[in-house]
Amino acid sequence: MREYIVKGETHAVYDLDSEVPQDIVVNPDWKNSRRGDWVLADDGSTLQVLDVKKIGKTYAVVTCIGTYSIEGAMDTSERDSRYTLNGKSSYNTVMERKKPTNKEVQFASKIVRGVDEIKAYMDTYSSNSEAYAKRRAALLLKTERINTLMNPTKEELTEVFNGLGVDLKFLIERAKDQVEGGKTGSDKIAALKMLWEAYGVIEKQKITEIAGVFQGFEPAQIEDAKRPELPEYQSLGDESI
Repeated sequence: MREYIVKGETHAVYDLDSEVPQDIVVNPDWKNSRRGDWVLADDGSTLQVLDVKKIGKTYAVVTCIGTYSIEGAMDTSERDSRYTLNGKSSYNTVMERKKPTNKEVQFASKIVRGVDEIKAYMDTYSSNSEAYAKRRAALLLKTERINTLMNPTKEELTEVFNGLGVDLKFLIERAKDQVEGGKTGSDKIAALKMLWEAYGVIEKQKITEIAGVFQGFEPAQIEDAKRPELPEYQSLGDESI
């Protein structure tokens, strides 16, 4: 016999037929039971039904050791949580999930765009508790799937770029167009800068240095670098970037 405490009350699970008190009437079909019934689990143990409720589209039987869908089996082995159908705690469910949910994708997207992690969680999951949101956000950020969403691998990025027709040749051609024909072009160069960084062609520090050519210098720097005026057609000559 095993004993479990639920809401201050002790409940027994009888693993052997000889342990079951004689005054207990056992319902052999736990899937058709009511609150208070003693039922026979699929593994041969006897225990009492504490509640019957609907979870999603299925009805479930709640016992002192676990919650079981009537569409599944009742196994009275130890569980992390007696209140979830899979028997796992909320922590383990979050940590072990492989594929991100739609909500998790939204959460990761907000973080990448610079939203504070607590606010990102509260907005995505409609949470009103900052303390709870802080704990859950921290938990999500520890998972591999969320980190993958926020920090995709080079292979994953390459697949996305290729699907959009963006490759190294495309980036170089657009940069060349801006150098040769652009006048202001600061917005376009900024966009190209992000593409360069995402594509991982050159280090981020080098990108910043290149971008500086287009985004301007301090007046003193311009004065020091001043050269004789070019002819009216503004030929670039042997200059390179």
